[in-house]
Amino acid sequence: MPIVALLILLLLSACDDGAPSTPSKLPPTNAVIIVKTMFDSDEKGLLITDRKAIDELRDVVAANPHAAEHACGYHWLICFRDATGQVAAFAHNQDCEEYQRNWKVHRVLKRYFFRIRWHPTHFAFNVAVPSSLAPEQVVARTARGPELVFFLDGTDLRLPRIKLRLTERSPIPEDRSQWDAAAEANRARGIARLTAIVAAIEKSVAGAHHTTIDNNGGMFGGGTTEDFIETTVYFPYGTPIPDVPPEVTILERDVPASYAVQVIGPLRSAAEVKKTLEAQLRTPVTVTPYR
Repeated sequence: MPIVALLILLLLSACDDGAPSTPSKLPPTNAVIIVKTMFDSDEKGLLITDRKAIDELRDVVAANPHAAEHACGYHWLICFRDATGQVAAFAHNQDCEEYQRNWKVHRVLKRYFFRIRWHPTHFAFNVAVPSSLAPEQVVARTARGPELVFFLDGTDLRLPRIKLRLTERSPIPEDRSQWDAAAEANRARGIARLTAIVAAIEKSVAGAHHTTIDNNGGMFGGGTTEDFIETTVYFPYGTPIPDVPPEVTILERDVPASYAVQVIGPLRSAAEVKKTLEAQLRTPVTVTPYR
């Protein structure tokens, strides 16, 4: 799973189970990008490069855990960008978010939200670039231009990948008191088996890596408990996808021709952004407003 996508999912999943978020340990941040998400999402955003403002946002957002989580959605993503274009994104609900240190965070953020809504100076776009163009090349070739590149979805979606499923089955004990233990043991066996299979695949292909291995549904009934254990394995760009053992199913196989990056800057139209980026990257790109 892409890095930033995983970070956002962790934040969202925390809202479902009530677990508090933890203080963030971020790499050096050279910019903060604020964009809308979920509610009234559009291309209006904000790029912050002032060192004092960045440090303040690191303090009040990234190093300030939520005091209570909720599941009613989010209005904003506050994205901390490092020099490689990777971002750590923190979701914020402007109506009901509570932080452990709540005295300052809303006051700081509200002034940025007001600027984005009523006096926008920056606009975010999604850009599809050829997979043959490495992320570091995209960052380097656009470094002197008006648009700042960032990878909201990480960069794994550029890579060849397969989504694997292993189905683990076992009989349900007649003794009902043993059902919970039997179901958990079945899940654990499936995870262990797929973990071993993925380890063998990654040993054969240097640089291969995978997402979390866990069950994605199952069935319990008819005398059998069944778990669907899944993961996605990514391979380095240009590497053929290897064969997999017959006990696993390939749910998806993809060798992408392009992947999505994001840019933010003063250019207001997709046509302007496209013209600028194609001149810098020396390749055709597709540009659409961020949503």
